[in-house]
Amino acid sequence: MKRPCPSAMACCIALTLLLTGCQDTGSDAAGSPETAAPATGADTDPTSNPKTIPEAEGSDTKSPATNPAEKQIPDSNDKPTAKGDGQAGGPNTEPAVGKAAPPSVDSQMQDLLRLANQSKFDKALEQINIVLARKDLATVEKQKRRAIVFFAAQISQALGQQYASTDKITQAHAAFITSAKHFRTLQTQYKPLFPQETGFGGQVLYNEACTLAANDLKAARASLTEAIELGFDDFKKIKTDTDLEPLRKAPGFQEFIDKQQALAAKKADEAIGKEMAENKPFPFDFKLLDLDGKPFALASLKGKVVVVDVWGTWCPPCRAEVPHFVELQKTYGKQGLQIVGINYERAPDPIPGIKTFAKEYGINYPLVIGDDETQKKIPDFQAFPTTLFIDRKGDVRLVAVGARPHEYLESVVKKLLAETDPPDGLGPAPAGTKKTDKPATKKTTKPATKKTTKPATKKTTKPAGKTIDKPAATKKTAKPAAKKADKPAVKKTTDKT
Repeated sequence: MKRPCPSAMACCIALTLLLTGCQDTGSDAAGSPETAAPATGADTDPTSNPKTIPEAEGSDTKSPATNPAEKQIPDSNDKPTAKGDGQAGGPNTEPAVGKAAPPSVDSQMQDLLRLANQSKFDKALEQINIVLARKDLATVEKQKRRAIVFFAAQISQALGQQYASTDKITQAHAAFITSAKHFRTLQTQYKPLFPQETGFGGQVLYNEACTLAANDLKAARASLTEAIELGFDDFKKIKTDTDLEPLRKAPGFQEFIDKQQALAAKKADEAIGKEMAENKPFPFDFKLLDLDGKPFALASLKGKVVVVDVWGTWCPPCRAEVPHFVELQKTYGKQGLQIVGINYERAPDPIPGIKTFAKEYGINYPLVIGDDETQKKIPDFQAFPTTLFIDRKGDVRLVAVGARPHEYLESVVKKLLAETDPPDGLGPAPAGTKKTDKPATKKTTKPATKKTTKPATKKTTKPAGKTIDKPAATKKTAKPAAKKADKPAVKKTTDKT
C-alpha cells in the first residue's frame, strides 16, 4: 500500500497539502511524529490558513497539542447556539425550554477536525458520518458539502494508514474501501474535480486496488487503471508492492503495466513541455549563507542545470519531496545537475535542526538559509515547497508549487539537461571564435587602412599588394584579416579617384 502522506498519523488534511503545498507563512507544521528536525517547535501559527479546498482551508497544519483548530471552518461559531441558526426553528427564534439547539454543521466539522488533529481518526470518521447523515445537509452550500465529502475520504484514508501501521490489516482494508466510496461520491456529484482532489483520488484508488487484489483481480485491476488515469504514476511501487502480488501474477498484467507506464510518461512529458512553453523565463540569483556560515552564490553554478528547492523542515510535503532530490542528485549530478535547498525555518536557531534532518535523510546537496529578499525574487510566491528549474544560462524555466512525484521532477531535469543550446560564453569552440574574431578585425582593419592608403595611394596598393602579401606572413597569421584589410583599402582608393 502507498502512504498518501508521511504525516498522515498526525493530521489527515496533510494529504491535501502533499499536493498543494504549505502556505508561505512557514508556520504550517503538521506536528507529525515523523518530523525529524527539532526546528519544528517554532513553526506553529494558529492564524495560518493555507489554501487547499473551498470552505475548509488549511486545517491540517496545526499541532495536535497546541492548536484546537478554532478557525478551521469559515463562518463557524464557537459560542453555544442560543438562537436558531436556520437549521431548526428558523432564524432569531429561541429554542424550546429544556431543549438544546441542534449543533450546526460548522461546529460538528470543528469537532471532527480537532479529533483528526489528535490522530483520533476513528472518532473523526464517526463524527463525519453523523454530518453526512443530517437531513438538512442539502441546505448547506454546495462547496461546503463538497469539502465535507472530501474530508470524509481523507479521514478514512488516514484511518486506514493508522491501522496498517499497527498491522491491523482487516481494519485497514475496510477503511480504504470506505475512503474510495467517499471519493467516488465526490467524483460523481462534484465535477470537475479540483487538481488536489484528482491527485488524492489516484492514491485512494491505488490503495483500493491493493485491498481488492487478494480476492477480486478484475476489480483490483479496474481500480488500478482508474488510479493511473487520475495521475498515479509510481510504477516502481506498482511493480514491488506485496499487496499487488496476486495481480502481478495474472496473465497479461506486465504488458498492461508497461503500456500504461509508456502512456503516462508520454502524457507527463507533453504536459511538462506545455508548462515550460507557457512559463516566461526569468532571471534568478541569490547569495546566502550555508549551514557552516559560508557564503554560497547561485552564480557559481552557471553552466549547470540547477533545481532550487524552497522549503522548510516543518513542512510535511517538503519532507516528502526530499528523497526525490537526493536520488536525482545521485543519478544526474555527473551530467551537470545541481540541487540546492533554500531553507525557511521558524526556530530561533534553525541550523542544528536542519543538520539533524539532513543527516537522517542523507541530503547530498547544499542547503542555505533563505531570507525575505530572496523569496521576493520569485514572482507570485505562493507556498512551500516551491521548486525552481533553472537552465544552463541561469534562467528559471519552470516553477512548480507543491510537492511533485519523482517522475515529474526527473522529466523536467532530463529536458533541461538535453538542451543543446549552450549558455552564453560557456560553449565550445564557436563561442571562443566569436570573441577573438571581433577584436582582431577591429585592430587590424582600422590602423592598416589609414596608414597604407594615404601615403601609398595607387602606387603602393597595386604593385606592392601582391609582393607584400606573399612574404609578409599576412596569410600565415590571419587569413580573414587580410581579406578585410583589402576591401576598405579599395573603397578608399576609388573615393579619391
